[in-house]
Amino acid sequence: METAAANRATLNALVGVWSTTIRMLGRDEDGTEWHAEDVYRWMAGNYFLLHDVHAVMQSGAMTGLEIISPSERPGIFTTRSYDSNGGIVDAQMSLNDGIWESVSETQRFKGQIAEDGKSVHGRWERLQSGRWEPWMQIELRRTQ
Repeated sequence: METAAANRATLNALVGVWSTTIRMLGRDEDGTEWHAEDVYRWMAGNYFLLHDVHAVMQSGAMTGLEIISPSERPGIFTTRSYDSNGGIVDAQMSLNDGIWESVSETQRFKGQIAEDGKSVHGRWERLQSGRWEPWMQIELRRTQ
């Protein structure tokens, strides 16, 4: 249980309200920017971290909820995300020394949390026709 407790402490780096800029990448995208608000908060009991997403994208408003669970392995987490289009994504996430990564069967993310903890820069890729393709460049700025 000590590792799980340490992992919960690691997740505190994400807790807060973030203003997110999303720049679409890839061969079918034009670099269009979209905006979102990401809120990371502890569920009662401080065992699961909840991530609420409210974005405005080309297709309209999109909301999502991600549940992040600590594991018994240092810096490793299990996540399940639900979106307003009915999508469900299971992923494994790691957070070590400011490097934040998340990998699922169809998408992956790698980002860097700034030393002052006030911003995150990262890039999403998605699996297209058996190849990983650039998808989104994101920047999160802590607002609370």
